[in-house]
Amino acid sequence: MKVLKWVSVALLAAIAGLAGYYFWYTANPYQALPEMREQISNPELRSEGRNYIRYSPEGEPLANLVFIPGGLVEAEAYEYLAASWAEQQIRVTIVKPTRNLAIMSPNQALEHLSGEAPNFLVGHSLGGTVAAMNGQAELGVDGVVLLASYGVSPVDVPVLSIVASNDQILDSVRYQDSQANYTAGFSELTIDGGNHGYFGWYGEQEGDGEARINVWEQQDYVVDAVLDFVLVNQ
Repeated sequence: MKVLKWVSVALLAAIAGLAGYYFWYTANPYQALPEMREQISNPELRSEGRNYIRYSPEGEPLANLVFIPGGLVEAEAYEYLAASWAEQQIRVTIVKPTRNLAIMSPNQALEHLSGEAPNFLVGHSLGGTVAAMNGQAELGVDGVVLLASYGVSPVDVPVLSIVASNDQILDSVRYQDSQANYTAGFSELTIDGGNHGYFGWYGEQEGDGEARINVWEQQDYVVDAVLDFVLVNQ
């Protein structure tokens, strides 16, 4: 009985330690920089719920896009992208994952798919890996966009991958190996001079390479490239 008691105590201590580490690790996510707000010209298109931020175009949307943030990056850091797509008649929902880790709520994006317009999942870094996990036509998804990311499971819809030349965070070996998972078409674009963190608007990310372009230049590149992909795959 004493052995069982000590095993139980050790198990509880381990669980408490893991829980403590989890809350410590997720306590300080990257946040949107104030200057991003100055670049959003259509804040009236914005709405917000407990688990999402949404930009809805005026009139019927051409497509429905669900955006999954990178690990430990707050959803607000991607609002410039969302607002820009909404100006082009795309309905955009940025999900707010549990503790800013999309892997903790991997099916959250599916709650925001539309039955009235083509659906696309877009994810940055860890968010892209989660987007790829849900990249199945039978789920109502029409395409997946990976921003500095890679999928670890089969994807049976078209995939667009956008990477940056100065990204020092993306695992290049896993990125190359992952391309065998994309069975319905794969295209790749590289942003010359871009880095990992500039796929969002939250400043420099620890361990990343130094960008040779401005954050708004990288953001606008992503806006145009994703828009082209959406229009081609409707």
